[in-house]
Amino acid sequence: MRLLGRCALSGQAPRWAEQAYDVLYPLYDPALELIEPRERPSEMLAMNWDFWSDRGKDWLKGIEATDWDHYPSSVNELHLIAERSWFIRPDWEWPREERYRGVLIDSDGNDSDRESLASGRELTYQGYIRGDAQAGNQLIVWNSDRQLAGQYRWVAMNSNVARELGWTLSPTNPFEWLDSAGHSMVKSEYWKDGWTWLEPPRSEALGEGWHVLASDLAVDAIRRAFPNTQTHLWVERHSHGDKPYKGAWHLKRRF
Repeated sequence: MRLLGRCALSGQAPRWAEQAYDVLYPLYDPALELIEPRERPSEMLAMNWDFWSDRGKDWLKGIEATDWDHYPSSVNELHLIAERSWFIRPDWEWPREERYRGVLIDSDGNDSDRESLASGRELTYQGYIRGDAQAGNQLIVWNSDRQLAGQYRWVAMNSNVARELGWTLSPTNPFEWLDSAGHSMVKSEYWKDGWTWLEPPRSEALGEGWHVLASDLAVDAIRRAFPNTQTHLWVERHSHGDKPYKGAWHLKRRF
């Protein structure tokens, strides 16, 4: 692949070579490159404790980690049906929290892990539109990321399922699906708050992520079409230092 890329860049390969290279291993997605992150939604909070409080110790103990009420269910009055979020504090211990949320169709979820919602391979936006590498039981799919990161680490409505529901893509907003009347049904948003690789010592909560928001109409349509869907949320917490810590939880409930 390196040889193919080198030849394409030097003009020693056919015109289609760069496209073929992207099929093998995409490095760049022009459809998403110019997406600007939104500000962090007020609902997407984590690890924002004061330096002198005990909330950091509670976080390490996993307190409230298994409680759905601890995690937001909506953003800007829309249903939060999926997320792929990273939160950090650039303290010396480097605490961080990762959240993966999504919906599986007709699954009890006993053997599910967060990769159950990953695309079959890394996708460009055009591959997503075509319906590539998206399984039939995935109401939500997130992009398997190897080389593409940041705005490429998206989470979105399965494009095949959206079409099955009779929805069409917005002509202006990537990952937004509309019903026949033009109402927004589901949409994906990318947000960012600071640089998540900021060096310590800092006492602030930073974050980055994608989430999928659905209207009341969309939720009703999904429940009618797929009555046995389940929402899953995988949470991981990590901390380094003299006493490293790692905790992981899997929550699930009916959609």
